[in-house]
Amino acid sequence: MTLIAISASKNRADILTDTWSYTSGGRRIGADSKLHAISHLDMAHAVQGSCEFEALWSIGASGLAMHVG
Repeated sequence: MTLIAISASKNRADILTDTWSYTSGGRRIGADSKLHAISHLDMAHAVQGSCEFEALWSIGASGLAMHVG
């Protein structure tokens, strides 16, 4: 299970995630950053621990963010 904790105020946001990364079969394979900032949109996205899902989601989200001003 992935832990995501968010605290937001007027000028900042703190986002805490765990770092365990695992295969789709549930085998732990290492540590990974699950938080990805998209600074030009003042946003971030956090993902769960599956390496395959995280990679696909992050590439897609980054690609879409490039087209938003």
